[in-house]
Amino acid sequence: MNRARELWVGFETVHAITYFAPGCVEANRAVGLRGFWMGYFASRSVPMGTPSAAEIVDVFFSFRPSMVERAIPDAWLFADREAVLEARVASAAQVLRSLREGLDETALAIVEPIEAVASDSHVVGPLAGPNRDLPIRDDPVERLWQACTTLREHRGDAHIDALRAAQLGPIDSLVLFSASGGAPRGSLQPARGWSDEEWDKASASLTDRGLVTSDGLITSAGRTVRSLVEVATDRGALEPWAAITAEERARVGAVLADISSTIAESDLLPYSNPIGLPRPIGP
Repeated sequence: MNRARELWVGFETVHAITYFAPGCVEANRAVGLRGFWMGYFASRSVPMGTPSAAEIVDVFFSFRPSMVERAIPDAWLFADREAVLEARVASAAQVLRSLREGLDETALAIVEPIEAVASDSHVVGPLAGPNRDLPIRDDPVERLWQACTTLREHRGDAHIDALRAAQLGPIDSLVLFSASGGAPRGSLQPARGWSDEEWDKASASLTDRGLVTSDGLITSAGRTVRSLVEVATDRGALEPWAAITAEERARVGAVLADISSTIAESDLLPYSNPIGLPRPIGP
């Protein structure tokens, strides 16, 4: 695993508890968001303001529009934006503290360098930029979770740019990801809302392009495209890490690996998952 992906597994794992931990899901419901997916779309997009369904479809990229439209804009009628912002970070910090004793001291050891990365001038994408611009909080665990979230969205923005450069649309990218072994169709397709007909049509299109076989396996050309996308993603994701020294990067990476291993041991996160997040291997 290269350095960019090692760092990603660390900050992605810290971020991802917001989707899987029951306490985080319940916090969204408590502020008025109805059901898991309304909580997901609202809490992830809320740094942008109160975006429309079309805006979320564009920046989240992989979801069928109708799936987003079932939750947005209704979410902004049911829940106050400031309450959603507060719930997402406070609940994440509460869950993280419940998993690891002494997490405040651990967070304080790396929060300033990771915030320096998360506030770097390269962090300007449609999801990362609004996360970067949120006010810095006082609580060290909340600060750590928010910095990891900003870096997660920065990598995601870079990934979507790379997919578009490779002329892969939302469902194309999912089909190719699944064909490469990234996540099984049975979990990925329903998690993004696409029908069997839409999935099969995209698969046929990728077959015509020579990227997958007629039975849904990735071809050599498909692997090349996937590799180019991942190289571009890693390159974009690493740019803000130049804001800190190599020694600081190593220290942040080791602490994130340690925290992410604790999270994995809790069984809060499923492996495999639609994110494609692998189980951490520890520091």
